[in-house]
Amino acid sequence: MNKGSLKQINFKTSNNKFRLKSMRTQVLFSLIFTITFGLIGHAQQPCVGDEANVFRFTLSSGVNYELVKEEKNWAEAAACAVERGGILAEVVDANEQQEIITHLRSEASGIDLMANPTRSVAPDGGGAVYVWIGGNDMGAEGDWVWDGKNSGNGVPFWTGDVTGSAVGSSFNHWGNGPSNLDDVQDALAMGVTDWRPNISGAVGDWNDLNEQNALYYLIEYAPSLSIDDVTVDHGLRIYPNPSSDFIALSSEHIDSVTIFDLTGKKVQQVLKYESNSHIDISNLHKGVYLVELISERGNSAVKKMVKE
Repeated sequence: MNKGSLKQINFKTSNNKFRLKSMRTQVLFSLIFTITFGLIGHAQQPCVGDEANVFRFTLSSGVNYELVKEEKNWAEAAACAVERGGILAEVVDANEQQEIITHLRSEASGIDLMANPTRSVAPDGGGAVYVWIGGNDMGAEGDWVWDGKNSGNGVPFWTGDVTGSAVGSSFNHWGNGPSNLDDVQDALAMGVTDWRPNISGAVGDWNDLNEQNALYYLIEYAPSLSIDDVTVDHGLRIYPNPSSDFIALSSEHIDSVTIFDLTGKKVQQVLKYESNSHIDISNLHKGVYLVELISERGNSAVKKMVKE
């Protein structure tokens, strides 16, 4: 082999090495670009794809809600509620229940109430249209709690299955009680249409469903209360305070009582308070709460309460 041939081989080898190195650099750069901008794009992606799919309404209590008409499983819905600054709705009294279902079934909501709907339908729920709300018994079967943030630390409202009972004076609106069909129904939904009418549930009734169902969901936004909102009113008193089981009010002119935890989450409500009656707080966790009192004239005050 002559020197010219050797130089040519060396040149080709060097050129191939250069090309290989260049290709590796391009591939590496491409991977970095894809991963970096892919992550950025993912981080900026909102949990609601289109705000046109959000129906907003306000109850007479002043609490705001959003119906998100995009289908998610229960955990995804709870995560999106928190991302948007709220929680999956926690329905704690009959008036809230009735007003919510009235809004959900209104024409403005955009929910398909016709026969044989195809959106937000639960196969294990009698084929009805449902929306996710913030209850579950994922911690322990039959121990139903309100946990609209999916924090794992909720307020108990029901114990047992269809033959179970409410915790304390907690409100419930089961269609036929939780059944835990096939041992996989651990998330709470509200029926917007009849589900097997006259057998299991009617419009507005609650049902336990498989948490993997893809449904619309209802977000509740807490009033902007804080410890700084506590008002001083020497003529209005909550007693006993602290308390472990019940409270009463010193005034005879209170119309409604709403109890919030320090995150602003509504945990209990009495819409028509009767003078000298007791409010059962035995189901609340120990801690500090804010109690909003609305007078018969519409005036409001916020008091601090300690649950022992």
